[in-house]
Amino acid sequence: MRVLYFIAVTPPGRLYGAERHHFVLAKSVKQLREEINVEIVSYNAERVEDIWRKPLSRGYFSTELEKIKIHKIPFNNLFVWLSNPLSLASQRILLLISEGEMFNGLKRGLLVLSEYYLTKTGWVPWNIIRRIMEESNPNIVHAYGIHLFNMAYKITSLAIENNLSKLVIWTIYHHYIPYERLLFSRPKILNILSRSSALISSTHKEAEIVKRLLIEHGLKVPSQYIIPPPVDLRSFTNPPKEDIEKLREVFGNPEYIILTMTLSEKKGVPSVVKALTDLKVNEKIALVSFGRANQQEVKAFETMKKELPPNISAYYLGFVDDRVKSALYALADVFVLPSEIDTFGLSYVEAWYYGTPVIGARNPYMEEVIGNMTRGLLVNPTNYDDIRRAILTLLEDRNLSKKLAENGRSFVLNELDANIVAKKIIDVYEETLS
Repeated sequence: MRVLYFIAVTPPGRLYGAERHHFVLAKSVKQLREEINVEIVSYNAERVEDIWRKPLSRGYFSTELEKIKIHKIPFNNLFVWLSNPLSLASQRILLLISEGEMFNGLKRGLLVLSEYYLTKTGWVPWNIIRRIMEESNPNIVHAYGIHLFNMAYKITSLAIENNLSKLVIWTIYHHYIPYERLLFSRPKILNILSRSSALISSTHKEAEIVKRLLIEHGLKVPSQYIIPPPVDLRSFTNPPKEDIEKLREVFGNPEYIILTMTLSEKKGVPSVVKALTDLKVNEKIALVSFGRANQQEVKAFETMKKELPPNISAYYLGFVDDRVKSALYALADVFVLPSEIDTFGLSYVEAWYYGTPVIGARNPYMEEVIGNMTRGLLVNPTNYDDIRRAILTLLEDRNLSKKLAENGRSFVLNELDANIVAKKIIDVYEETLS
């Protein structure tokens, strides 16, 4: 069996959560079945930021990592650099006017523009992709993700329209709720999805959306599978006790530590700070955030934390390495991220692995992944009282906290382990090929 994957950015370099899933899957398939020939087509960038910041600086080459051949495709960086502001502007306008009927004409025009940008423009060179596909001669082309970048579309459309592969499989994992309407409303994308051999979604909600849109457009619905994104459990480390104690001292030895991630409004972190402003407890509490934040978000956080009661302190650590991150999760009493946009969330998985109960936003995706009172608590992300009550519940009811954390850890170990997910993926390959 010969499998050609598309993924976004591969090692070395810092990987975002989604890209990490992609590479972990390819690696695990190869480890489970040595005879499966796995090759990857990826953008030639060590970090996602390099795509935009380094025009005209990178070419095409092939390399090998952990017995997997990786083809690094160059962007037409100057084109992307010059045209990306127009693309981002059209996407943001679409998001702003996506509700309601008032702007239907403008919406149709922007969708046509963004679809043309996605499928027809020169982000990546067709000739190199075609040459790789002809040389690798894959049985299966597996496009992981249906993102705003257009290489996945080009690979799958080439495979289908030119018979360069027997089968095409999409794993649909779009990450952000606001984009679902944009990503799944483009006729060209829907047409390619309908002509694929199989579709894999990370949640039932995602699969339902795709099925409904295909039916609405009068298109065939291929075989659908629900398989969550894989996690490389070997990447998690057990933090030394001294690291945990040192961090606790940094935070002033509080009775409770509430952990969150980033300072983004869409991720719900400002709502958490505001919820804690009226938290009526006497114990010493530390609110700790880490991860990406821009200057404006940091400034807003510094202003908001001044309104917290004297017994509650707040810290923003920025990016931290894996060792510090593991100690933070192990130290925390609660992980709270009432994100309005996430559909799965690697950060919840990390918290569960280290035995920390979680609080997420109430939406159809999180109801499936977290499940209220199953693996965590769900809240209205804009209701401070709701967030405050959930935090108090987990701090005061230690038996409930322990039960939810144990359920979450069991989910990670038994459903998300990379080898378990890779086995399910291989079953899809074999079932589709038979």
